[in-house]
Amino acid sequence: MADDSTLRVLIADDRSDIMDRLAGLVRQAGHVPVACEVGVAETVAAVEREAPDVAVVGVHGDARHALDLLDALSAAGDLPIIAALDSEDDEFIADAAERGVVAHAALFDVETLAAALRLARTRSRQLGTLAERVRRLQERMGSRAALERAKGVLMERHDIAEPEAYELLRRRAREERRSITEIANAVLSARRLLPRRPGAPGER
Repeated sequence: MADDSTLRVLIADDRSDIMDRLAGLVRQAGHVPVACEVGVAETVAAVEREAPDVAVVGVHGDARHALDLLDALSAAGDLPIIAALDSEDDEFIADAAERGVVAHAALFDVETLAAALRLARTRSRQLGTLAERVRRLQERMGSRAALERAKGVLMERHDIAEPEAYELLRRRAREERRSITEIANAVLSARRLLPRRPGAPGER
């Protein structure tokens, strides 16, 4: 690739050996790994410190850590995100789309990663104006806020913990073939039609 096409790539995963392999593939694809981070806080700090053009998140085994990383990256800045998956997972892909993932690649395949990086580069250029970045960040923050509030409603109504509330939302989104944000907004709208439980706080 030409020099002006080179991307600065942040890599995030919970295993250092996988990050090392992904960094090697990024270099093979003609780009520059600028940081490899394991934890959520470290990943957010790397976004602020390195200002990467794109992030690559490894997805394997339990996808919960990957989803946490995607949440953090989505909130940290409006940069394109690639999910490098060890297997096809339609449920994860649907969840990832809600968190700003613009492309997917096979975990250790340089060709699919290179294609995903090309797509991410195009997406980065589309998001280049400050006004567009601000608009999309506000939109995404609104979606995440709606999701958190909807989980709170379900936790209160069903007396369940946060993971179970999230799973209820995700399952309904999958069953109805709608985004999880749409389901969250539906829960919040329905709450306004229901009587308050005794002792429950008022709607904010």
